[in-house]
Amino acid sequence: MPKIHPWPATIIAYFAIVICGAATLVVYSIKHKSQLVRADYYEQEVKYQKQIDRIKRTYPYLSKIVTEITENRILLSLPVAHTTARDFSGTAWLYRPSNAKHDKTFELNSNQTGTFEREMEGLINGLWKLKVNWTARGEEFFHENSIVTGNH
Repeated sequence: MPKIHPWPATIIAYFAIVICGAATLVVYSIKHKSQLVRADYYEQEVKYQKQIDRIKRTYPYLSKIVTEITENRILLSLPVAHTTARDFSGTAWLYRPSNAKHDKTFELNSNQTGTFEREMEGLINGLWKLKVNWTARGEEFFHENSIVTGNH
């Protein structure tokens, strides 16, 4: 009886499996509907670009933006040229990444010193992110800063 070698059958089986796998992948790719994460992706991209523009406009003023947080107050300094503008308005959002119920938001109004001080009762020690968005002279600006309070 002649000796049968399994190699030819093994090679044929291997190529058959590879071809079936490739065909399955092609069929799946054709039938799979590739959808974007959001249906309104273009509008979201425009909003994101506006945010990038706000951040870029803020770069020249970074040295004039000062943030200080203590246990019960927040001190924020913005460029005086902006805060004295007639159309100045802004919002500061104190964001607690670990617990959203501690987030705080307050409005910024025009003043002559460029300094905003706000009492913050029950400010918990740890990581906070301060996000400040303001408008002055028809342009929007944005600054974000991470701050750690307490003895860390």
